[in-house]
Amino acid sequence: MKKPLVTHIFTADPPAHGLEVKIYIHSPHDFDHDFPHTREGDHFDIKDCHVLSISDFPSPVVDLGAALR
Repeated sequence: MKKPLVTHIFTADPPAHGLEVKIYIHSPHDFDHDFPHTREGDHFDIKDCHVLSISDFPSPVVDLGAALR
């Protein structure tokens, strides 16, 4: 695959799970900000976790919204 599946939000290390005929991606949604980068990860600003799904390639990913806040 040559381009990212998700481009409308920043995502961080999403795991993917197959269920029947779809792949579900549970992704922390990382917001853009001006925090300085640190080794402790203080520069991350994750406010929610989105669930995304895809039926087949090259179909677009469907954002099912925030599952956790």
